[in-house]
Amino acid sequence: MLRLSITFICLLPMHLLWALDISEVANPPEAKTVFVGDVIQNGVPMQMKQFSSSLAVEELLAFYKNNWADNTRTKRKMPAFIEKEAGVWKILSKLEEDFNIVVQVKAKQGHGSEGFISVSDLTRPPGISQLSKDFPRLGGTQLVSSTESRDGGKKATTLVLTNEYSVDSNDAFYRSKMTAEGWKLVRGDIRNGAATMLFNKQDQQCELAVSKGDRGDSVIFANIVEAP
Repeated sequence: MLRLSITFICLLPMHLLWALDISEVANPPEAKTVFVGDVIQNGVPMQMKQFSSSLAVEELLAFYKNNWADNTRTKRKMPAFIEKEAGVWKILSKLEEDFNIVVQVKAKQGHGSEGFISVSDLTRPPGISQLSKDFPRLGGTQLVSSTESRDGGKKATTLVLTNEYSVDSNDAFYRSKMTAEGWKLVRGDIRNGAATMLFNKQDQQCELAVSKGDRGDSVIFANIVEAP
């Protein structure tokens, strides 16, 4: 899962509304955890925490597989858990009534493992924000991910998009398009085949990065932060 670690749907204090709070999900052994917060990932409300453990990836996954082996708490005829891989990440997910619990882990430099634990509320209808829909893009560009969060009282929207255009073409497009829409280019550069740009507009800031993906496509990362 990409870290981006961003509708401008009203971000309610969702920890007051969750029937299954992420604090009820067991932390991995020998780990330090940090609550990331309530976010909206691809239109779905989600709680998330980050962890760093001295356990190896397989040991950590074994802990959750053992904990999740009992599938009696869900009424659905589903496997106790589903396991898959995405690049360097190994992902374990469990459906429990109207919630989906996901553990996403990768090897940490040196030894041990690190990753994220998230709880998604499946009862809430997804809805991609207007910003995610309207953010400038070249024709044929696909929206891969949209994440909304709050950080220090500021709303942040992080987008990941992909297209078949070159890094140079994307760089030229965003410099022209963002300026035409009232954004001021603070700085921009292309180094080692990757383009970076920083724009300001009134009480908003937008960081843009464009690089080549593993499949030869261009990957656009956009982080838009808005003051309260």
